[in-house]
Amino acid sequence: MPHTHDVNIGRDEVRKTFVSWSHNEPDREWAALQHLSRHAPGLGPSPIARTEVGGRPTVVMSRVPGTPLAGQLTVAQIRALAAALRRLFDVPVPPELPVRANDPVKFSHRFREWLAVEYDWSQCQDAALVQEAVESARVWLDENPTSNAWIGH
Repeated sequence: MPHTHDVNIGRDEVRKTFVSWSHNEPDREWAALQHLSRHAPGLGPSPIARTEVGGRPTVVMSRVPGTPLAGQLTVAQIRALAAALRRLFDVPVPPELPVRANDPVKFSHRFREWLAVEYDWSQCQDAALVQEAVESARVWLDENPTSNAWIGH
C-alpha cells in the first residue's frame, strides 16, 4: 500500500508532510489537531503550523512528551491510560470535521462488497479459521444493515 505521508520527528515538534493534497488529509489533520487542542488540551499534539515542503502540504505539531509504554503496565499506567481514553472519547466530533478517506461508513460498504465475493481459502495458513471469521462478519453485517452501530452513530 502506498504511504500517504512522511514524518520527521524533531526534539520539540513533528512535521507530517503529505504525499498529495488529493484526499484532504492535511485539512483533516489540521482540523482534528485544532479541535482536540481546544477540547482536551495536553492530551495530544498541539497544532503549530500549516506549510508546504517541496510543494507538498505539511502539518507541524508539537511533540508529545513521554516515553513509550513497554512490557506489563503498572496499575498507575493503566489508570492514566483509562483517564486519557475517557478524555479523548469525551471530545465531541464536530459534523464539519472533514471525513477521512477510509471513514467507517465508506469502509463498511467496501467491506460488504469484499465479503460478498467467494474466495479460494486454500492458501490460508488456517483456512477454516479465516472462513469462520468471514462468515461471522457476513452474519454480523446482515444483522446490522446500517452498520453504523459499530461507529457510534
